[in-house]
Amino acid sequence: MKKQLLRIGLVLVIPFITFSCDKNADTPLPVQATWTTYTTTNGLLENTVGNITIDALGNKWIGYNNVGGITKFDGTNWTSNVTGGSLKDGVYALAIDAHGTIWTGNNGLMKYDGLNWIDYSDTKHLYEYVILAIKIDAKGIVWCGTSNGLASFNGSAWTYYTQVQNVAVYDLAIDAKGIMWIGTYQGVYKYDGTAWTSFTVDQSGLANNIVSKIAIDANGVKWFGTDNGISKFDDTTWTTYRDTELTKNAITSIAIDKQGNKWFGSEGGLRKFNGTVWTNYTTTDGLANNYITAIAIDAAGNKWIGTNGGGISELKD
Repeated sequence: MKKQLLRIGLVLVIPFITFSCDKNADTPLPVQATWTTYTTTNGLLENTVGNITIDALGNKWIGYNNVGGITKFDGTNWTSNVTGGSLKDGVYALAIDAHGTIWTGNNGLMKYDGLNWIDYSDTKHLYEYVILAIKIDAKGIVWCGTSNGLASFNGSAWTYYTQVQNVAVYDLAIDAKGIMWIGTYQGVYKYDGTAWTSFTVDQSGLANNIVSKIAIDANGVKWFGTDNGISKFDDTTWTTYRDTELTKNAITSIAIDKQGNKWFGSEGGLRKFNGTVWTNYTTTDGLANNYITAIAIDAAGNKWIGTNGGGISELKD
């Protein structure tokens, strides 16, 4: 299995100089990239952050690996809400629906509407499994990747899928056509609502069968983070990146910014890929901890990077 009070405190800001070109200048002009670190001193419940999700208003919602609660950061104030029940040991999955409702998972599924927690756990089936990923589709159906397969919840009833059973599901992504892509311990599954297709190392160009993270870019290209590098799939051709492009090959998180840059977290730091060039960021640059657990990008393009033990690093580049 993977992993996966209002307080204002001091903020550590570390400048890091990069360069960009001014079309009216003969030489590059320096642009300051700023790193800001947030820890329990500021308002986090713990410094091991498992999830970061940003809502339509720009609020950052934070889940933890070891604490059964979530924290909201609105840019000024930190507000935490802790609950027991199925979340008592941590929040392994976190998602926000179209209404701004927070859905969380661990040993069951819970919803937080800003005031109350509602438990939707299926005690008959889910009690012995852990929810590792949550994705909400266009119809409002909540899809849950668990330590023992795939399930969905329509607001009143659960459905379990025998096509993905007895295997840990680490991540879920839905493309523009509504097709579900499922990252598991045994490769990738594709589900179009009717047909199932599987991709493994033996059947495709997938880098490794342990697929921990999935992201889909604006062109519909799928990016799979695995335990041994990254695979890109454009529905026809597979491309794998490893070794020379990545210091650490096991990928723990993926995010894509508005410019199409891909950001990858690993146990060895943060990597940016612009389609040609790889840029690495570590604690030397200002990252709070090299073990990355989550990446989210806000509307301004700032990167919010959860770490294992170092809290959150915000990168303004």
